[in-house]
Amino acid sequence: MRDPQGNWAEARLLDPAESLLLAAPQALVDADDTVHLAYYRADGTVWYRQLTSDGELGAAQRIADQIGQEEDAYGSVLPLVLLLESNTVVLVYQKETGELWERRVNGPGDMTAPRRVTDRPVVRQAADSQQPGADVVAVGEHLHVLFSADDDRRLYHTHDGDGWQSAVLIVDDVRVEWVRGAVHEQPDGRWLYQFVYDAGSGGGAGMNRYGQLEVAAP
Repeated sequence: MRDPQGNWAEARLLDPAESLLLAAPQALVDADDTVHLAYYRADGTVWYRQLTSDGELGAAQRIADQIGQEEDAYGSVLPLVLLLESNTVVLVYQKETGELWERRVNGPGDMTAPRRVTDRPVVRQAADSQQPGADVVAVGEHLHVLFSADDDRRLYHTHDGDGWQSAVLIVDDVRVEWVRGAVHEQPDGRWLYQFVYDAGSGGGAGMNRYGQLEVAAP
């Protein structure tokens, strides 16, 4: 941590499993200045901790197991998402079977039960990316996910309306390796999920495309 004067504190070990590789930490800061951290551990599990604004480190909580122990599992946690109104952090992760799952944590650290996000396996470590071929964003208190399906590498969209919905195909003319995006309100009042995705480069350069999807306003 760094104080307001710019002084950095000594590094601290975040996980007691010193003999195991830790990988792909994802973090964000909520409305109370609490840092939420999720990461992969090489025994095939995903873990979560909180770091308060005064430097107090909360207990480690296991989010999930059956993540896998091969290198392609290292990046199994997607970037964390904050639901601002409820001050809730959403943790989306990929299990060894390929499907995406999610859990949610409120300010005090209470965690919901796991819920499956995708109705089919998502591509894993395409083009040596060490991450799922998926993206998650919040629009108000609702979530939207884009993902490349493992069986056909086409790009699909799902959202958490009354539970997670069946995926809808939105890009069907290329093999998608990865996708990242953000949601923005437009001058005309529409809300667009705007994203960039790999258009079948197989790891090469110059094959990125832009897409957009209109979503319900928050």
